Amino acid sequence: MKFHFHKILDTPQYFPKGTDFTQVSEDEINEVQRKLNDRPRKALNFNKPNEVFNNVVALKV
Repeated sequence: MKFHFHKILDTPQYFPKGTDFTQVSEDEINEVQRKLNDRPRKALNFNKPNEVFNNVVALKV
């Protein structure tokens, strides 16, 4: 699975290019992380990354 993290950071919706991350709170980053992981992805057959991760972890238990 190929993931382009840099494209997400370049998305002005969350962090415009040139954002000074020393000025971004951990809570803000966690909120963006939650939103991104709760968005269905075509590459994951329109499943959400957090669902896929949880299923993989559940299989290994």
